Amino acid sequence: MSGAIDTLAKVDLCCHFDGALPLPTLLRLAKARQRPEGGDLATLKRTLHATTLDKLQAGRAWVRTAFASEQELEDAATDLGRTLIDQTVIHVELHVDPLGFEHVDAGPLEVLCAIDRGLQACLTEREDVFLSWVLIADIRRDLDPTAADALVDAITLELEMPPKLGGLAVGFEGEKEAGLAALAATFERAKAAGLSRVVTAGEVTQGHNPVGKMRVKEAMSLGVQRVVGATAALLDPDATLKLRAHRLPVVVLPSAQVLWGATRSVATHPMRKMKEAGFFTTVGSGWPTLLHTSLAGEFEHLATHHHWRLDDVRNATTRAIEAAFMVPGLRFGLARTVETWRHRPLPTAAAKGDSWSL
Repeated sequence: MSGAIDTLAKVDLCCHFDGALPLPTLLRLAKARQRPEGGDLATLKRTLHATTLDKLQAGRAWVRTAFASEQELEDAATDLGRTLIDQTVIHVELHVDPLGFEHVDAGPLEVLCAIDRGLQACLTEREDVFLSWVLIADIRRDLDPTAADALVDAITLELEMPPKLGGLAVGFEGEKEAGLAALAATFERAKAAGLSRVVTAGEVTQGHNPVGKMRVKEAMSLGVQRVVGATAALLDPDATLKLRAHRLPVVVLPSAQVLWGATRSVATHPMRKMKEAGFFTTVGSGWPTLLHTSLAGEFEHLATHHHWRLDDVRNATTRAIEAAFMVPGLRFGLARTVETWRHRPLPTAAAKGDSWSL
C-alpha cells in the first residue's frame, strides 16, 4: 500500500527539526565542520541511526551542534520543506529546541525566525502541493523554571515574533521523567501569550508504570491541548475517562515508542486499544531521519501490523487537521483538500482544478 500512501495528503503533528533533516543536508554540515562522519551518506546514515534512546539523544545533539549560523538553519529548513512536499505532507507542526543550537550566535527568537524563513522559501515550489507549518518551541523537562519563563518571554514579547510560532512543548525524558508542576507558571505564561501547550508524557516503559499514568493526568490538569504518547493512560480508568471526555488529541509515534520501550514492536503497539478506549488519536513521525522512517512509513507499519486501510490513513489525517494549531480558515481549506483527494491520488489534483493545488 506504500505507493498509495505516498500520494495521499498527510498531516504530521509531531516532527522534530533535529531528527527530520534530510541526510544530504546533514552530510553538507558534517563536511563543513570537517567531521569524520562526513565521508559519505552511508557512513553518516549508520552513525546517526538511532537504535536506542541514548543513541537518539546523541544523534539529536550531533545535529544541533553541526550548525554554526542562522543561514545554515535557514537553508536546512528549506531542504526539509522540500522533503516534506515530496512526501505530500501538507501541514507539519515542527518541534524546535531554540536553546539547543549552541554554536549558532543567535538567540532563541532568531533561531525560530531563521527556520521559519527557510520553510517560507519553499512554500509554493511545486504546483501540486501546498505546504503549511507551525513551529513548536521545545523546552526540556528539567529546565530551570526561571529559564523556561525567560524563553517564553524571549520568543513572544518581541514585535517580530515568528508568524508561524504556535505552541510550547515539554519533551520526553524517560521513565524517571521530572514532574510538570514546576513548569505550571511557564504554561500559564505561554497561554497568556497565545501559545498552545503540548506534553510528551505517559508512556509505559517497563510494564505497569504509575509515573506514566500520573503524568497524563498532570498534563491535563495544566490545560495542555495535546499529549504525545499516553500509552500508560490505558492502565488507568480515570485517565482513560478524562482523555475521552475532554477529547484531548493523542499523537502516536510508533517507531519512536518502540525505541523508548513503550511497546515491544509496532505489531504490539496499543493503537487498537486506544481506539477502542475512545482516544482521539493521530500519527506523527517524531524523528524520521534518525529512525530511518517517515510519516508514510509509520502509516505503512500500521497497515502491515494493524490492518489499516487507506480510509484509516485518511481519517487519521482528518483528525490531525482538527487537532492542529492553525487558524480556522486554513483548517477548513486543508480539510477540504483531504476530502477532495479522498478518492484519487494527489498528483492528479492540479488537473482536477483543486483550489488548494497552487
